[in-house]
Amino acid sequence: MSISSRPWPALLRRSGKHAQAAAATGIVIAAAACGGAAAAYNASGSGTASASGMSAMQSHQPEYLYVWAGAVGRAKPDRLVTLNFDSASPDYGKVVADTIIPGPGGINNEPHHCGLSANGRVLACGGLLASLHQHDWLFFFSLKNPAHPVLISSQKTPLAAFPDAFVPLPDNGFLVTEMGSLDGGAPGRIAEFNGAGKLVGLYPADPPSAFNPHGIDVRPDLDLMVTCDYVEPASTLNAVPGPVALRSSVRVWDYQSRTITRSIELPPGSGSMDCQLLPRNPDGEGYVGGSGDGQLYLFNSRTGTEHDVFNFNTLTQEALTQVMTISPDGTRLFVPYISASGQDSGIAMFDVTNPRHPRLLDNFKLGPGSGPHMAMLANHNTQLIVTDYFLNEDNFGKVHLDGDRYVRVLDVSGHRLTEDRRFQIDFNTLIPGVQLRPHGFEVSGMAMSGSD
Repeated sequence: MSISSRPWPALLRRSGKHAQAAAATGIVIAAAACGGAAAAYNASGSGTASASGMSAMQSHQPEYLYVWAGAVGRAKPDRLVTLNFDSASPDYGKVVADTIIPGPGGINNEPHHCGLSANGRVLACGGLLASLHQHDWLFFFSLKNPAHPVLISSQKTPLAAFPDAFVPLPDNGFLVTEMGSLDGGAPGRIAEFNGAGKLVGLYPADPPSAFNPHGIDVRPDLDLMVTCDYVEPASTLNAVPGPVALRSSVRVWDYQSRTITRSIELPPGSGSMDCQLLPRNPDGEGYVGGSGDGQLYLFNSRTGTEHDVFNFNTLTQEALTQVMTISPDGTRLFVPYISASGQDSGIAMFDVTNPRHPRLLDNFKLGPGSGPHMAMLANHNTQLIVTDYFLNEDNFGKVHLDGDRYVRVLDVSGHRLTEDRRFQIDFNTLIPGVQLRPHGFEVSGMAMSGSD
């Protein structure tokens, strides 16, 4: 895939014209502004938009759920699937657009997480394992027409790869955790892109040993950023002898200078996949999940201390915590978890009004093999979106944590979680001719409003 060197603002203007043409003709255009390969793909078309999608565009402020997914078997293109997320619409949960990554660089990237720019106009997504195939691993989509995302550029960075999490910046750029070095070892880096789509920094300048950042969160009001190290990517591959090398540390940063000020070490083998700061907490406290030991830890950024506050092994055997979310008011914590066997899983909802003593409000069990990985609140915190797929390295790696490949919605009401039966989307059958593994997602209109 060729890489566009034009800045995002120019590409956004161009993508808007293409998206308008797509809406007028019913054609979903993929990567219309992404160089030669994209233009060739555009000429062949990528599918049609349903009448349901067109009617949603004409209704009141429609919402869309963007799901970043790869193909089972890794032989068909990765794609961004756009779903109607307007619960008042009769087309709620239906496919609006299917934006395919074109060319040889569009296959076998292992679609991972995504991030939405502060103004809601650009969606950034990462290909976790794209660098193994010398592909670009960062993909940027224009949402000028929210119903029809258009790929506007793909990029790679020097020094680090294996992207995971995205944080939006006020200038409409992003911070991105890149978990490993270019060969999958250590150190990784935090990459910064500005609002024009240009790489402006890789941090820190002198990383500590075993720096493999996965999760990230920011509190600009405290000049605070935290990242957590999770795993050395190369160690998950069959070609590298030995066990998977889990990391277990939280890095505390000066947000403005992009420098690490201290490290908080968790017990060895904790596997600190995700870290979330508590909104409004004056001490910069937050939670980090143990995806290796099933513990939930509370850390204090100011004092550099941590202690475990909940044991998920009381909910299932050999528990592995996943990517969690905290309500904007800092009173609720939602944690997906799975068993090491993958056969037991659920979503735990906590009252964290007292951060040191989280109170379990609900333990919503999912079916055997569900495999929930990521959770995010939406629609004024009344809904919880969950994707059921983590990572399956098939015949080349050591990680085999697939799921049932559903994207589901749970309704949040008081102390309870209940299933939204209208939004249980099976990505095995959603797109004819391809089984998909849905991982990262974002919702239109959920632009940055002071915290990630």
